[in-house]
Amino acid sequence: MSNDYLGSESARLQAILTGVQVGTWEWNKQTGETRFNERWADMFGYTLAELEPISIQTWINLVHPDDLKRSDEALQQHFQGNTQFYELEVRVRHKQGHWVWIRDSGKVATYTESGEPEWICGAHIDITEAKRIEEDLRQAQKRQRFILESLPSIVYSQTSREPWTNVFVSANVQKILGYTVEDWHSPNNELFWQRMHPDDVDRVRRAVKHWQEQGYPNTLLQRYRFRHADGHLVVLDDLLRAVRAESGELIEFIGSLTDVTAQHEAEQRLTKIADNVHGVLYQFQMDTEGTMSFPYASAGIELVYGVKPEQVVADGSVVFAVIHPDDFERVLTAVEQSRDTLQPWECEYRVVLDGEESWVYGHSIPERLDDGSTLWHGLIIDVTDRKRLEIDLERSQVQLEAAQRIANLGYWEANLETGELMWSATVYEIFGLDPHTVSPCVKAFRELVHPDDLALLDKSQERAKKTGIHDIDHRIIRPDGQVRWVREWAYSKTSTDGHQLLGGTVQDITERKELEILLREQSIRDSLTGLFNRRYFTDMIENRFRQRRRDDNSVCSIITFDFDHFKQVNDQYGHMTGDEVLKRAGKVVKASIRESDIPARTGGEEFAIMLPNTSLNDSERLAERLRQAMEEELFMTTEGELRVTVTCGVTQFHPQDETYQDVLGRADRALYQGKQAGRNCVVRID
Repeated sequence: MSNDYLGSESARLQAILTGVQVGTWEWNKQTGETRFNERWADMFGYTLAELEPISIQTWINLVHPDDLKRSDEALQQHFQGNTQFYELEVRVRHKQGHWVWIRDSGKVATYTESGEPEWICGAHIDITEAKRIEEDLRQAQKRQRFILESLPSIVYSQTSREPWTNVFVSANVQKILGYTVEDWHSPNNELFWQRMHPDDVDRVRRAVKHWQEQGYPNTLLQRYRFRHADGHLVVLDDLLRAVRAESGELIEFIGSLTDVTAQHEAEQRLTKIADNVHGVLYQFQMDTEGTMSFPYASAGIELVYGVKPEQVVADGSVVFAVIHPDDFERVLTAVEQSRDTLQPWECEYRVVLDGEESWVYGHSIPERLDDGSTLWHGLIIDVTDRKRLEIDLERSQVQLEAAQRIANLGYWEANLETGELMWSATVYEIFGLDPHTVSPCVKAFRELVHPDDLALLDKSQERAKKTGIHDIDHRIIRPDGQVRWVREWAYSKTSTDGHQLLGGTVQDITERKELEILLREQSIRDSLTGLFNRRYFTDMIENRFRQRRRDDNSVCSIITFDFDHFKQVNDQYGHMTGDEVLKRAGKVVKASIRESDIPARTGGEEFAIMLPNTSLNDSERLAERLRQAMEEELFMTTEGELRVTVTCGVTQFHPQDETYQDVLGRADRALYQGKQAGRNCVVRID
């Protein structure tokens, strides 16, 4: 048998063709006769017997119509002697209905006596998998280009040797900096150095040189000013990384340029505010083991606690070491209570530095981090002068002398019965009034108070008649239109002629108050959608539930909704598209509800809205409008247009509900019923 194989060239050839899975074909152009091996038919899912009778028409019926014309043209070129071989990649209909890719090649084997092509012989190779890989690669390259162009940062690469010539830069360089890709590929990076701010060039070069001398470890991050193509300056963060082969040989540098102009300006403003605050802005962190640190502290910490910011980044215990021994336990207990309840921390206590005792006031907002630790954002100010004033007022009621010892505090005294009022010069400055044109009186003061705060002010004054203390933070509207926050502190007394008086201080606390408001807003908002977060929503619905138990006639409804098949959106279009869908949902919700309603993002793609004083019917109609609005939203992606749908559940508070969780559970059941019913609908449970 082996001798027959070795001795027969055709046997060897047939064995080779079978081994490499090649389909063979032969066609007599003159007679129409055809010959095929079994592999030829197998590529399309058939046996030769299934295709009988086989002719050239069999092939024509299987080939994709768009490829048949190209096949004819290629054959004619070969028949005319213009090509050495007939070669073409074509699609052929498989027995199961899909298309397979075939590399079809052949050659005229014999000619007639008149020189016409007679027998043409060829082979088919299945290249479907290769085509799939080729298409995957093309799509991957397309996605890569799209990603690079969509990134907020410019991506670039440089050669590994000086002068570190730019090899690649992403196309978004024109969008971000105004330069073309060709501009960026200037010799020796001339454009780069010429456009960098002259005051930054030496510093950047020194940093690169130092990084080079160290052997390019890790990454190099630098911030510098750069001239945009239109002439204005931008601030860039330049992150550079060395790329090495497995052998350790340096191959190239990969970097990114991010326009951080707005961030830099904001940081500069915040730094300026922090440095000018009469105290310290800080972040304080306590982990689950009780270890304390200050991830951020402004320069004012040195004045308050006698330590530099970098000394407390990893170990915050040095701050607690200077707290007065009599106040230490009280301060620590307040911190632990705030940690456990996530309620704001507020405390006044003494600090002892170099034998000198001072009073400080601290206020901060806590948040729980994913690792279980607690992070406070807050402000600590030196209130020694104010505290001494309080003590002096309690002891001797010497209002004017005490106020004069307090820097930047205005002193005032009001007769609550006659309306007479006395202001110090600092009060005029805080209120933005001219002492030569405005006479102090209760009427003039009340005209400055923000209308929304008048009732609060009146309550504090009434309380002062009973407790003897007037202590309030409120807003004023100055004549120049500025809205400022002030802190008023006073005590009540009776004058010698029997009139009820209030005497005390006023202080401009605008910066501190705005920071508190900012910290509060950040703690209750979802950063992606701008809606309230789950914790705040839970607090609000729990408060509303308690209110309803006091007033059985109050009405409140709940809408819950989430996106249908949202995981498929993330899987098919990417998380950037998914995030855009969630952002758009936040905008749609805010545009559809009242100011009194409480909208929240309660989970990944889950949302809820609390609708006080809203009937179930009205809530159902609102849910339907939301559903329709989301269905009409159009999202453009790299793979074309995308539309999404939501399913909504609607319910309302019931008298038999024992907890607010009963209400939320009922809304979730309505939502689940909507999912079971086919999604993209609104289901209510009465």
